[in-house]
Amino acid sequence: MGGNLPGLKRRLAKVEKGLAATAEREKLAGCNCKLKNETATIVLSSKPEEFEAEMNQTCPRHGFRDLGELVIFKVVGQRGVPSDTSRIDALLAKYRARKSEYERAKLEHASQEA
Repeated sequence: MGGNLPGLKRRLAKVEKGLAATAEREKLAGCNCKLKNETATIVLSSKPEEFEAEMNQTCPRHGFRDLGELVIFKVVGQRGVPSDTSRIDALLAKYRARKSEYERAKLEHASQEA
């Protein structure tokens, strides 16, 4: 029996790792945040309404919906004239402020639990 102990420990560690992964998936069930390993959120300056709709969705699990990495394309109009980006700039600032507030609150909550 003593010779089987290392193999048993390996199998037990594998089962524990699997259970932890399952628990994490169940914990995140319903989450619609974009995680870091997913595709980025594309933001087009010419379509602020699309970004606004995306940023105003909430996550059923966290409340705030993290859109992950933002890839911003500033669209140039005809003849190379830059299009008006004031609306998309304001929306991006609003989203970043929400994200900052959410992360601050999350850190405060974690420090209170410790």
